[in-house]
Amino acid sequence: MTYTDYLGEIFKFIGLPTLISISVTAIAKHNYDKKLEKVKLKNAKKLSDFQSELTHLKSKENIKFTKLHEKRFEVLAKIYEHINYSIVATHNSITPAKNVIKGTFEENEKFLLNEFRKVFFAFSEYYNLNKIYLSLETTVLIDKYFLQSLLLTTEYESSKASDGENVYNKLNGIIVPIKNEIEEKFRSILGDND
Repeated sequence: MTYTDYLGEIFKFIGLPTLISISVTAIAKHNYDKKLEKVKLKNAKKLSDFQSELTHLKSKENIKFTKLHEKRFEVLAKIYEHINYSIVATHNSITPAKNVIKGTFEENEKFLLNEFRKVFFAFSEYYNLNKIYLSLETTVLIDKYFLQSLLLTTEYESSKASDGENVYNKLNGIIVPIKNEIEEKFRSILGDND
């Protein structure tokens, strides 16, 4: 049996339409696989480009986030410093038992109140320029601290001799607890939740 005879027998057994169908299917599958590979390569390149761009954007965002937190921590430290200066200035200006630093008692009173105003103004100015870095809850606490400190010194100025000790006691009863709340808030921002 020759090769031609052999093919003839196969055609008789399978049939020409089936053989043509198998051939067409194989050719179609081969062409489809080639096109699919081209599409996969093209999409793999696009995917790689998108992943690269996403990585770049993430790193850029991380840098912004890090710089924002650095600035925020710097602001927290400076505000805390101002709070401590202002509480000392408040204490010095309203304490009934004062050491006379400058001249007479009245001159000393004026000097200490002016020192309070300077410290308080510097704090207020810094705070107003940087409160954007603080949460709303934190700004409410600091605003409360400002208000109570101003009310306390105003009350002291209007009732120096008659009720000075009572006003001074409010420092520990009102101002110090607010300062402690601010410290707790700052600690939680800084990640110290003890």
